[in-house]
Amino acid sequence: MAVKRWYSAGLCYSQQVLRYMTGLRLGAYFGLEEVAEVLLKRGHFPDLKDTGDRTPLSYAAEKGYKAIVKLLLNAGRVDINLRDIERGQTPLLYAVKGGYEAIIKLLLSIGEVDANLRDTERDQTPLLYAVKRGYETIVKLLLDTRRVNANLRDTKRGQTPLLYAVERRHKAIVKLLLNISAVDVNLTDREYN
Repeated sequence: MAVKRWYSAGLCYSQQVLRYMTGLRLGAYFGLEEVAEVLLKRGHFPDLKDTGDRTPLSYAAEKGYKAIVKLLLNAGRVDINLRDIERGQTPLLYAVKGGYEAIIKLLLSIGEVDANLRDTERDQTPLLYAVKRGYETIVKLLLDTRRVNANLRDTKRGQTPLLYAVERRHKAIVKLLLNISAVDVNLTDREYN
């Protein structure tokens, strides 16, 4: 299908649209809590994917809509570790990238969340994203779960969260990581070893 694009003032218009955009997904995308609540009560599937394998939970986590994330989690039947096709990101990764602490707490409170899942776009874990962006509180939230492998490297440069924290001069995050007994301070990256 030919895609027409129009660029003006930093906007991009495309006639290519995702299919299977349900009312619940639109409610999650735009933060329409009352709409999402009514649709869930009427039996709409909370985990129905669009053509990009995005779910309402994925959109709500990306946009920072805590109330909708909570509604969807309470509805049950959602795969909180589902990755989208385009970037291979989970709802937790979207929430970490956005810096949405309250949503991260909600997602981490669900026992099934895998906090070590990497995206396919950059091969980064939630901890790596949080460290690189200097999100000290989020790093602490992730480490406090004791389910995060603080030594997981990115595959591009082979750097650990500790190496990124040092490189970016995030002193408080370096201290947090050094307080974790499982952190291997002797790991080196692939670029300089």
